[in-house]
Amino acid sequence: MTFDNAMISQAEFDEVLELIEAIYDTVADPGLWPQLLERISMHIGTGCVGLSLVDTRTYEIRVAAHWGAQPEFLQAMMQSVSINPATTAHWYIDVDEPFTVESLLGRDRYHNSRFYRTINAPNNCVDGLISILNRSGDRYGNIALPRFTEHGPITKIDLLRLKRLSPHIRRAVTLTDMLDSQSLSKSLLNQTFDLLSTAIILVDKGGYILHANQAAETMMNKASVIWRKGGNLHACDDQGEKHLKTALGQLDAVPRMMPRPPAASVALSSHSADDVTAWVLPLDSELGRLRRGARAATAAILIREAVESQLPGSLLMKRFDLTPAQVRVLSLLSQGQPASDVADILGISIHTVRSHMQQIFAKTCSKGLPELLHLCRRHLAPILA
Repeated sequence: MTFDNAMISQAEFDEVLELIEAIYDTVADPGLWPQLLERISMHIGTGCVGLSLVDTRTYEIRVAAHWGAQPEFLQAMMQSVSINPATTAHWYIDVDEPFTVESLLGRDRYHNSRFYRTINAPNNCVDGLISILNRSGDRYGNIALPRFTEHGPITKIDLLRLKRLSPHIRRAVTLTDMLDSQSLSKSLLNQTFDLLSTAIILVDKGGYILHANQAAETMMNKASVIWRKGGNLHACDDQGEKHLKTALGQLDAVPRMMPRPPAASVALSSHSADDVTAWVLPLDSELGRLRRGARAATAAILIREAVESQLPGSLLMKRFDLTPAQVRVLSLLSQGQPASDVADILGISIHTVRSHMQQIFAKTCSKGLPELLHLCRRHLAPILA
């Protein structure tokens, strides 16, 4: 019989239908994912499988669910995002279109790449089968099935089997919020806050934190500019702490029916960067009615820390018509990798890297690498990808 225009046995047809049904069962019970992933792995013929969220800004990976991976292999994969050829694939490969890591570079270049030599080969992993499930800027979710020596090379049938399941997996993880950095229960306002790269913290008159967006949580966890103690916001330096308390105290001193004072600026010292400024904005609108128990938000504190140069790959690719190979080179250059290391990581010659660089310079009208990286910084969005 035929299924999606391909010949398939009755037994496999029944198995696919059972898998699709099991995929949607995870919407009601996300705890079913590990055993479902085992069934998917057995159906396609791999030794392990994982659902992951990959962030190409920070080169971090969060595994939402997995099955079969040895701890040391899983750890190695999580630590090698910056040299994995598949990391930038979401910029030019569509959702629900399975691909292999080898197909991105070609067999010889893949085997010469640092990723294969240092991660896959030592773990007897010959390749990886991947399907992108969702994407937003420089963050994307995927299902990845590493293929080990005992299972043989990945075939067209394996790609087809994953392609049949991928749309259903995508819908299920979307409904259960498995691969999203936001919770479906958050308000639209909170979701908007969490997209911004500026730290936003809503506090009451005593500095108690009622809400902090993702950028603020990251900043407080680093404790380089601000930190949290007992639910209250504090500056890391004594002078900044004093001025922050003064600014909040001035808001509390204003009678209820009087106009709010203008925003106040507070200089804060940073352990890891130049000094930054915190803006303390009084709240007298809808935001001011945000409450937690008896506490009401009286101020919004905004802090923007300098960000490292990050590659807005998908935007540059579309605007300057860059090829996937050129994007991979540019991605590594933007991390500060010298051309020799780029060649080693991608398994290509230094001559090829320099040729790609010259083509990128020509397409972007850049006179050299400093100007190119400056161009990348100009295209950075004010949101977390």
